[in-house]
Amino acid sequence: MMKISIAILGFFADHICLGSTSAENRKTKAIAVEAATGHIYGKLSGGAHLVYFFQPNMTFDLNYTTSKADYRADYGDETRFIGLGVRQFFGNSFNVRGGLGYLQASRNVTYWRGGSRETGLVNIENNELVGEVTLGNQWCYDNGMTLGVDWLGYFGSFAKMGSRISMVNDVGQLTKNLKNGIEDQGHDSAVDDPLQLRLTWGYQF
Repeated sequence: MMKISIAILGFFADHICLGSTSAENRKTKAIAVEAATGHIYGKLSGGAHLVYFFQPNMTFDLNYTTSKADYRADYGDETRFIGLGVRQFFGNSFNVRGGLGYLQASRNVTYWRGGSRETGLVNIENNELVGEVTLGNQWCYDNGMTLGVDWLGYFGSFAKMGSRISMVNDVGQLTKNLKNGIEDQGHDSAVDDPLQLRLTWGYQF
């Protein structure tokens, strides 16, 4: 049912976005520069793509994505991702994209010592090799503009390259207990949410 829904969505998107000549326009392009935003790697993120048209129906891309968020007063994180991807088109705009890359996530957890403004800060870093696959549409217009949507994607870690837990600001036993507790539980993956939704726009040359 999901596959049927995605196919129907892609069909109507072709007509709504007025990109019915995308397949023909891709034949004359060599590279593209795109910006990206959306729910990527488990959080609201932004980034940039450099795309090479290997064939009219196949592209390779180098992409960089970053995000920074403070979820509440005592918790925040920063994520950076750089990777390579390949996108295969089927028909006018529908495509499947796969990619591999390196993800670095840094998380800060802050604890207050009771009755005091002093805080203990623990920093958790995860470095992982990750893979992704997405389904979407991408339109190439006569004027060179490009618009793309990865409607559905899955993102997951397959190898950890290293992790580190450190006490940035130590206020005593409370911080040590927090650090030890995190170590006992093991290092969480940098991937909070495997599902993706990505919007891209840019210009093709």
